[in-house]
Amino acid sequence: MPFNPAVKDGRGTRGLAVPKSNWANLIDTPPFEAYAVTCGLTFTFGGLKITTSGEVESTDGSVIPGLFAAGELVGGLFYHNYPAARAWSQARCWASSPAMAPVVTFPERTRSTHA
Repeated sequence: MPFNPAVKDGRGTRGLAVPKSNWANLIDTPPFEAYAVTCGLTFTFGGLKITTSGEVESTDGSVIPGLFAAGELVGGLFYHNYPAARAWSQARCWASSPAMAPVVTFPERTRSTHA
């Protein structure tokens, strides 16, 4: 039976702690290949708790002196989904806020005098 992920085929495994109920295909014809893989975590929908000035709060609610957070490092910015380009926009907004002035500076932009 050809593989079709849109149709449950009922081909499964039996006797495993977590049974596989569909698309269990026998792998018995060489050549066999193996690839090293690793996982990555993009974000957790969590993060550090901060004040309205961007200062990181400790677990007891006190401010950690000199530690600021912005962007995806901050908790509570997402719920259920992740809008595209959100990390850049939130980091840029925080970085340009007066609260982050002691931490982040941007070079002055000058206008070109060329016609």
